[in-house]
Formats: sequence, C-alpha cells, structure tokens
Amino acid sequence: MIYLFVSLWLLSVFGNFGTIEEWASVKQIHLFYWAIISALACGISILIGLKYRDEVAREFGITFLFLNLYTRYFEYFWDSWHKALFFCVLAASFWFIGKRAEKIWNLEFLKR
Repeated sequence: MIYLFVSLWLLSVFGNFGTIEEWASVKQIHLFYWAIISALACGISILIGLKYRDEVAREFGITFLFLNLYTRYFEYFWDSWHKALFFCVLAASFWFIGKRAEKIWNLEFLKR
C-alpha cells in the first residue's frame, strides 16, 4: 500500500515526464487528473477500511488523502495568495483537524 500511495502522490506532483525541463514547462493544473486518481484511491482505501474494519487501509487512505489535499493547497495558492492569509488558513485547518482528532482519541481512551 505504501508503494501505491507514494507513487500516486508523486505522480500527482511531478506527472509522468522524463526530464525536469519537460515538467517545468507544464502547468500544475495539467497534472490535476493524477490528483483525482490519487484521491479516488484514498477514498476506496478508506471505504474498504471502514467496511472490513481494516485499520491499516483506513489510516493509509486518510493520511494520503490529507497529504494530497495539502499538496494541492500549496501548489495552487502559494503564489496567488498573500502569505499571511495563506498561513492563517493553513493554521485554521490544522487547528480544526487537531481538535477533531483529540475528540476521537479521547473517546477511544475513555472506552478503555
């Protein structure tokens, strides 16, 4: 699973180009279909993990889905947004995810 998700993530960032010059001449939006394929694979992994109670599949799917989403965020908004706004949105998203994760982990701790 690690090979699948890392290769899909790298394809979504770099595409299937032979040289760095070819990659540099292409806009990132042209590689968006790789990001969609990667997100679909993550979604399938999450669904399989939930359906069959497979924690590894679920966690791989969630981890690489977030990695994919944050990579897209950096690719598409780094140059166009003001840096203070960029980092405020990034901090707010980390705060929200952290708050939700703490609730989940506290519930698991209380069950034990």
